[in-house]
Amino acid sequence: MISMIFRSFSFYFGLIFSIFSCMDPVIDTDENYSDFQEIDVSEYLNDPNEGFLNGGFEEGLSLWGGNQEQWGALTNYGMVEIDSGDAIVQPVEGSKYLKIKSETGSVGLYRYFEYNPGDTLEYTFSYFVRTPSMRINSNSPAFNLQVFLTATDSEANFLEFTETYYTINNEDPDLRIYADNEWHSINVKFTNSSLEAVGNYLQVRVGEWSTYDWAYDSSRMISVLFDDFRVSLKKSTNPKPTDFSILHPQNNDAFNLDTIINFQTIPFNWEASVDSDTVLYTNRLVCKVVCDGASISKGFESYSMNEVWDPILQQQITRKMPQGYGLFASNWGSSQTTNNLTHQYVNSAVVDSVSRTGLHSLMMEDSDSNNAVYNHSTLTYRLSQVNDFLNKDRIRPGTELMISGYIMTPSYDKLNGENHAELVIYSYTDLWNISTSEVINKNYSPDLWHPFKVSAVVPEHRQWPNTSSVFLGFRYSQFAGSTGRVYFDDVTISTSEPMTFFVTDYYDVVTANNSTIMSATYLKNLFSYIVNDLSGILFSEVDFEWGLLATDLNHEVRALNSPINFTIIDTTFSSSTISLQAIPHLSSSGQGNIYNFFGAE
Repeated sequence: MISMIFRSFSFYFGLIFSIFSCMDPVIDTDENYSDFQEIDVSEYLNDPNEGFLNGGFEEGLSLWGGNQEQWGALTNYGMVEIDSGDAIVQPVEGSKYLKIKSETGSVGLYRYFEYNPGDTLEYTFSYFVRTPSMRINSNSPAFNLQVFLTATDSEANFLEFTETYYTINNEDPDLRIYADNEWHSINVKFTNSSLEAVGNYLQVRVGEWSTYDWAYDSSRMISVLFDDFRVSLKKSTNPKPTDFSILHPQNNDAFNLDTIINFQTIPFNWEASVDSDTVLYTNRLVCKVVCDGASISKGFESYSMNEVWDPILQQQITRKMPQGYGLFASNWGSSQTTNNLTHQYVNSAVVDSVSRTGLHSLMMEDSDSNNAVYNHSTLTYRLSQVNDFLNKDRIRPGTELMISGYIMTPSYDKLNGENHAELVIYSYTDLWNISTSEVINKNYSPDLWHPFKVSAVVPEHRQWPNTSSVFLGFRYSQFAGSTGRVYFDDVTISTSEPMTFFVTDYYDVVTANNSTIMSATYLKNLFSYIVNDLSGILFSEVDFEWGLLATDLNHEVRALNSPINFTIIDTTFSSSTISLQAIPHLSSSGQGNIYNFFGAE
């Protein structure tokens, strides 16, 4: 279940399929170190008081886990071997060492250690790189050593991920790789104050990506030797802050913004926590939206005007698209695959000429790719995704997801040939999983709205543990220049667990006070922001989970009754004429700290 947390983003869904690299185990380890197994990692942590067991690889790869990441098209891009030395190199200690070979990718090994918040773990290990040949260019960063450290909780979640890179050309001698036929040591320290921390994850990787560097005209194999891994523990002597409780609001309180006057305020206060050091308070605010037949894009009654390029007309044209389409970090996007790129254009639009209910529906048609053997066009809606540039962590892995809706093909432009359309759920593990509804094709009666649905159990995106990457797709498939049109309407989403949205996370904001307020205006703006972030899903009630903890920056203490849950009701946004407010202080990641919750106005 544990893998490295790297967060990356693509604005266009067509790119999303190509940017995620594959992570596969390269070591047949025992089940204690299975990369993607749902386990309680605390049961399998190494005790640092016992030292770094098998740190010299005398017992082969026992107690080690490993994975590899491919950067290029090669499939044979890494290996791990145990060696006993040769005429040039001898082990640092014992009779064996580890050899990692990497070509157009990276290969790494990892361990987990028991950890108490505030303690310091210090790791040292030795590495050996042979005197460089023409295959190692000191002016190129295409080869490095990587050391990754993070605290883990009892469910193997990564809490605070840090990475250090060592390169041939680094100006810092402590971060430089020495390729001189000698053993060299690397020393790293780890400290974390999170009260959730029960373990420390250490990974060492060899990275090589010459195919992405102009200095090389072909791939190359990089070999690095490792030996003598050690660990030492320095315990913290600083006492933790005292226990405390949240006083207000109380669990299951509800606040109706339809009746609360703007100048009214809602108090949030808690008991003081006592410590010899200065005590600071920080919070996490998470919204939960229940989806049980929630409408997508209000049955396409919620739309905006968008300028799109038409390659046939060679000009910009105006089309109605679902609300938010084309905006930065929008949930809506489109992609198209064809072997005739000159005929690519957006072949979907919100129309008012046809509808099942209301005044609008989503139309998709052939893309005028008369010379194309096939062309798949998809309008996508992002349900959940987390990466380096945004946090839309909305759906927990294991959630049952169902998309239902209606599709119609008109008699005046009926589907013909092999053309068809469907509802699709795209979800990512270490590869894309595609779940599809039954397709509508030429065999369906025209001018009738046919019900379709697709369901899936949302998997874990293994590269980012305990998060999911899930998209809804409206897909039109065209073959051999065949034509035809379809309409989608009354599409709804149901989830077995609420969709979540992280408004603020711990340490986004800290305060020394033990009270704050929320005004009705603040809550309405916050509600508006959540509606905007989930653009496309209709709701009028949001459940909030509010967690509070105290810290002296060495230890953390969560409030005894944390988190508490309260509800905000606002029917403003359930109307078909809503106008979402612009929200100030939006972070570049699209994540929380958009508001200073402590002292909100």
